[in-house]
Amino acid sequence: VQCKIETIDVTRLFPCRSLLQPMGAFVVVLWLKTWIFSERLGRVSFFSCLHLHFRSLAQRVVSTRATINQLETRRDLVVMYLQDLADFASMHKESGNDVDYNDDNSIDCDDLLDHDDRDSDEDTEDASETDMVKQREEECTEIKEQMYRDKLATLKKQLTQLKEGTHPEYLKRLRKIEQLYHERLFMNEVFQTHEVERVEREYTQEKKAAVREFEDKKIDLRESLIMELEEKRRMVESERSTIELTGGSSLPWCADSMEVKSVTTRKLRRRPNDPLPMPEKRRKTSPTQLNFLLDDGEIIDDLKMLNKGKAPSLSKRLDFEEYGNMDHGSHAIEARIEDGKLFYERKCYQRGQSVCVDSKDMGRFFGVISGVGTSELWVKKTSDSGKVKIHLSQLLKGKVILRRKSAC
Repeated sequence: VQCKIETIDVTRLFPCRSLLQPMGAFVVVLWLKTWIFSERLGRVSFFSCLHLHFRSLAQRVVSTRATINQLETRRDLVVMYLQDLADFASMHKESGNDVDYNDDNSIDCDDLLDHDDRDSDEDTEDASETDMVKQREEECTEIKEQMYRDKLATLKKQLTQLKEGTHPEYLKRLRKIEQLYHERLFMNEVFQTHEVERVEREYTQEKKAAVREFEDKKIDLRESLIMELEEKRRMVESERSTIELTGGSSLPWCADSMEVKSVTTRKLRRRPNDPLPMPEKRRKTSPTQLNFLLDDGEIIDDLKMLNKGKAPSLSKRLDFEEYGNMDHGSHAIEARIEDGKLFYERKCYQRGQSVCVDSKDMGRFFGVISGVGTSELWVKKTSDSGKVKIHLSQLLKGKVILRRKSAC
């Protein structure tokens, strides 16, 4: 048995503290018995039984206190009687007079008999009080057993309700758990919907970016192919014009058929009267020629004029003369394309470089070099993203002036 010691304010149960002094070990033993028995019934029954025990104990203490007071009174009377006897004896020896001891003794004996009767009555009252205490203890025991039976029946009923699933506390907690379960399901659905929408947005953005990149690359590929095909077309047209002018002997596959066989000559011996042969004069090396490319339209017009056997127009001759005078008078414009780079006015230009273009027809605009061919370059305007084709001949003639963006 596990005994527990607790601090109980007993003075709240008893208004008079002097009644607690004679309790002694009996109160402790009674409290331990009540605690041991109440551990089976619960905390509520413990305090109720403790209250009943203390009430019965208080009544018994009150009766015990009254008995003690009576005994103290009786003791005082006996002490006074003995003092009177001692005084009477001393007076008798001093006076030597006779005293009627029988009357005094009779009175004292009557007093003693009265005290004996009172003691018997008090014993009877003590016995009746003890019976009442026992009866109350039995009633308290019955109450405890009844409370125990009621508590056991209640627990069995709750166990049955739990097995059937109808217990109120079980149903209350079950509803709370179901509410938490539904809330968690709702949050999971919301999170799933949010994640699906986020993934779909990312997929749409990636798809659009891929489509834009594909379109850009497709446009760049088409433009590069167009530039290559135009370059090949110009080469074919230049070869064609060369064939028409030279009669086709410049082509490698026509060289064998059009080749003129060399005529073998025989040199005669020198006669004695013939003068000495003069040494052949060497031809002076021709100065470096200035090569420039004309526009496609100008080349086509010149070819048509040559095929018709007519001379080029006066205006074109004047343009050529003016161009030659300008080149020789001021300074020669250097412009060439090598390895995909444009060398213009001792500066190098390549694809992706920002430039400033000055032209009489188009005016001044800024752009980026988007492509460099063999005889032309493409400039993409920054204002409207349009592309402008600039021929090398335009740069050589000075019709178009190209500068770096930082120099403008």
